[in-house]
Amino acid sequence: MFLSPLLFPAKAYHKLLKDDKLQTEDTNNPLNDSIKAKDLFFDEIAAFQQADAGLRQIYYQLLRDQKEFFSFFHFLGYQEDNINLEKVIREKFHSQIFENSDLAKIIVEYPIELFYCLALINTDNRYSITKYFLATDSEPVP
Repeated sequence: MFLSPLLFPAKAYHKLLKDDKLQTEDTNNPLNDSIKAKDLFFDEIAAFQQADAGLRQIYYQLLRDQKEFFSFFHFLGYQEDNINLEKVIREKFHSQIFENSDLAKIIVEYPIELFYCLALINTDNRYSITKYFLATDSEPVP
């Protein structure tokens, strides 16, 4: 579930849907929950694999050492050589982040938070709630 808001930043809701639970007093169904979790996991794999190579490198370099994300990359067998992460981020998001930001410090101290921010910035769904909130008053969302 940690990857869901990262790989699907346009979705405002990241819980497993309980569409099989019609009444709030119905009992939980662990089998259905596990099937939905498996389906979500494979959707996350597909979203990661469909991302462009630069974005996958950024994702991996920021998250590979984080306990919440390590297993995902291990499962995929995904590895990337060390890259100049700051350079790759600045190239990929050149007109979308401040040039004077201390990106090197942010990469080291806040890798997960940076990744969430980059995922939101990278959202290209014009109807995304998150994209709407990223626009300034003087800059309408395309």
